Amino acid sequence: MAERPEEFDIHRSQIKHVSFGGGVHRCIGAPLAKLECEVLLQEMVRRFPAMKRADRAYAYDPNPGFRGAGVLLALQKLMPDPQTVGAGAGRTTEMGVRTCRIARPRLRANVLAILRTSIKTSVLRKTEVRVTGEEQKKGSMRRGDITRQKILDSAIDLVAEAGFTNTTTQAVLDRSHLSRGSLLHQFGTRHELMVTTGQEAIRRMLGSIEVRMSQAGGALEGLFRFPDILWEVVIEPPALALHEIQMASRWDRNLFEGLKEQILRGEIYVEKSIRAIAMRYSMVDVEGYMIDLAIISDAMPGLAARRSLASDPARIATELHVLKAWHFDGLNRRLPETHRRTVEQMNGASPATVA
Repeated sequence: MAERPEEFDIHRSQIKHVSFGGGVHRCIGAPLAKLECEVLLQEMVRRFPAMKRADRAYAYDPNPGFRGAGVLLALQKLMPDPQTVGAGAGRTTEMGVRTCRIARPRLRANVLAILRTSIKTSVLRKTEVRVTGEEQKKGSMRRGDITRQKILDSAIDLVAEAGFTNTTTQAVLDRSHLSRGSLLHQFGTRHELMVTTGQEAIRRMLGSIEVRMSQAGGALEGLFRFPDILWEVVIEPPALALHEIQMASRWDRNLFEGLKEQILRGEIYVEKSIRAIAMRYSMVDVEGYMIDLAIISDAMPGLAARRSLASDPARIATELHVLKAWHFDGLNRRLPETHRRTVEQMNGASPATVA
């Protein structure tokens, strides 16, 4: 029994109600009910941000087995009518919120007793508050996208920090602060979650490369800075997570098949972009340059993995410097004389790579 059970207190830390039963009689629909309550609360706050309980007495239903208020009255301040702006503040509409019978005898003032509700405007204006089907669909899609993004954010961070094996669905739930129902609504299995996490990591890596290339000051500058850009990307959580997932896919064929196409498309996208820049500046032996970049791209994830294991930073910085110097030599000898001087000036002004 909670202290002051007749009071509604969102700050209660010890909630030992039996709303969903217990033991072998635990309600299997509990996660779904909690998710419905979460969605309803979000939607009520979004649509009625100024809503508050009316200062009126309300009566409990007479049934002692399902204790709860029969009707709760709430006041919602509506926005002024555009045609009467200046005539005064927004009007206030009184709404009745009728509770559903989901409470148990010991639930008392728990919020679950009043959340699964139907909302209607009161008799003062006899106006109904309606949410159209299209609005419901859009709102549900927005909430679903936000939930999905929170799950993927947590999964990427966890795989990058703790590794593939230690990233369980429970760990993802703990990190994202979501219910299991929310996770299962988005991803039916851990395999599906890990495949999507790998695909999302690839998408973020490509976006990060594209942004950094565009911020380099020009296409040739981006080409010159490509090893630095690639290093900045591979030490971020999405790349570290992808590396872990790729390692796991060596013994998980289904995981490999789920990622194969996305990885191939990512590689083709980067290669196509780099090749277009090389052709624009009349580079000779473009194929040889692409091979050089492939070797550098293959070496970077290994260095990033060693860095995450607290390896010798001075050694990693030296190896990065060697890769950059090799890239500069290959780029410089393949460019025409007019562009060579520009690249040499960039090399003279280029800061050292920080491992």
